[in-house]
Amino acid sequence: MSIGLLFITHNQIGADLLSTAEDIFGCTLPMMTKVIDIKPDSNYEQKLMQAEDCIEKLDTGDGVLVLTDIFGATPNNIATKAAQEHNARVLAGVNLPMVVRVLNYHHLPLNKIVDKATSAGHDSIIQS
Repeated sequence: MSIGLLFITHNQIGADLLSTAEDIFGCTLPMMTKVIDIKPDSNYEQKLMQAEDCIEKLDTGDGVLVLTDIFGATPNNIATKAAQEHNARVLAGVNLPMVVRVLNYHHLPLNKIVDKATSAGHDSIIQS
């Protein structure tokens, strides 16, 4: 078993990050993933039900990491509410280094992978 990975983001941010990660890895990704796009005209309740369904399908016993783009925005609010009744953790501020780190450490338990993802997100912000 391993954790599942769910993206809930504005428009196609999650899908684009996942597609780019697939290009980087050049092979099938090492964990089950799903993406939910939130568009301006999306129905909140329908997206919430979709998120809960995705979390249930992705959780094979080790939990689900849910990545969102902006803390406090609709995708993050949906993720937070959907995760409440499940073994799921939500992180806002997703970026590509965070996604790559999660995929590289897919074998870790959920609490450890959350730490890896958080540190990757922070450590990848560099002024050059």
